[in-house]
Amino acid sequence: MTGFANDRPVCAWYGDDFTGTLAVLEIFAFAGFSGAAYLKMPTPDEMLRFEGLDVIGLAGTARAQSPEWMDVNLPTIYRWLAATDAEIVAYKACSTLDSAPEVGSIGRAAELGLTAFSQSSVDCVIACPSMGRYQVFGNLFATGPDGAVHRLDRHPVMTRHPVTPMHEADVARHLAAQTTLQTVNAHSATTRPAIDGIICCDAYDAADMERTGAAIWAGRQQRRFVIGSQGVQVALAAHFRKNGMLAPPSAPPQPEPRPTVVISGSVSPTTAAQIEHALAHGFEGIRIQPEELLPGSTEAAAQRAAARARAILDRGRLPIIFSATGPDDPAVAAFGELVRQQGFTLPQAQEHLGEALGQVARVVLAETGLARAVIAGGDTSGRIMTALGGLAVTALYPGNTPGTSLFRLAADNELDGLEVALKGGQMGSVDVFRRLAGQKVL
Repeated sequence: MTGFANDRPVCAWYGDDFTGTLAVLEIFAFAGFSGAAYLKMPTPDEMLRFEGLDVIGLAGTARAQSPEWMDVNLPTIYRWLAATDAEIVAYKACSTLDSAPEVGSIGRAAELGLTAFSQSSVDCVIACPSMGRYQVFGNLFATGPDGAVHRLDRHPVMTRHPVTPMHEADVARHLAAQTTLQTVNAHSATTRPAIDGIICCDAYDAADMERTGAAIWAGRQQRRFVIGSQGVQVALAAHFRKNGMLAPPSAPPQPEPRPTVVISGSVSPTTAAQIEHALAHGFEGIRIQPEELLPGSTEAAAQRAAARARAILDRGRLPIIFSATGPDDPAVAAFGELVRQQGFTLPQAQEHLGEALGQVARVVLAETGLARAVIAGGDTSGRIMTALGGLAVTALYPGNTPGTSLFRLAADNELDGLEVALKGGQMGSVDVFRRLAGQKVL
């Protein structure tokens, strides 16, 4: 890294889910910054394991949590971010704005952040054109699995999200339902209005992003705290490159072929297509039944999955473990009905699903000795990674599309050194699982 005059970290961030946290690390690491993302709040001694970093992240689960949870937990997280002494501190939200007043509230995160960092306003940059996310005249658009760009409230995936379905594309209006702060859309961060509250910045192309990065960096003394997708970091890197503060990145290494297990808790149509493609190209499926995802049944399911995974590997193929293949899979309705019969709330059900898949992942990795794993599903990735007991990750190999890179796990258990990718439900090309396994794809 070049062109930075002091030894302070350039950026520290909290990701409201694990896949998003790693997406930020991906942007920074392959731009030339040294960095790590912690998977839990580190102790002072654990912080010493990664000293002198340019960027520091902390993975979380706020996207799946209530405002009350945020009230209790985010102040501590913001104090940790402040203690890093980073030039910029960021709350990383999903690039498709996954949030609602009662779950994953970006508005509540903003309120708490403004208090923690003594700011009256905060820039909100959700757009990231390089990954198909565009904000124009305040409305957010996103590329769909069909390759077309859709307004968010007409998006074929986001309108059917199982927890936070999107019915409003106007970013300021969407956030206004989550906060008492004033929310306004701005043409760009360089033409931001002088208001107190949340300023949602348009961005359509690379030039918009560079100007946004310049405005964020120039205004960091007054507005150190920012909110956004990985677009914030893309914008900063673009500004640093343009001004010679960051050297051009060198050609990144590519992953070697390695036996890999895929574990999916995603119900996205994008992931469904990826599973279908993988099953036709060297993978074999292991379905976890709905009744196996509830407390008391998981241990036996994990042992069965491990035995099947070993048999699949013995046949020279790769195991892909999944709870559903998409929103229309009958398993989704069956799990919902089972949850209702057991009297669980939706958050409790999501918690059980993630914990169950986490137990399956740990047993399968222990029994097979595999050194590479791909985990699919934004909300379940955090719970699975928590079950694996990791401390932090560092970047290893870039993916062929955003949000699909491989990382190395640092852990105080037998999984130390595991190569892992966390793929959000909507992320990745149709052949992403094959690519992450190191298969040659034409």
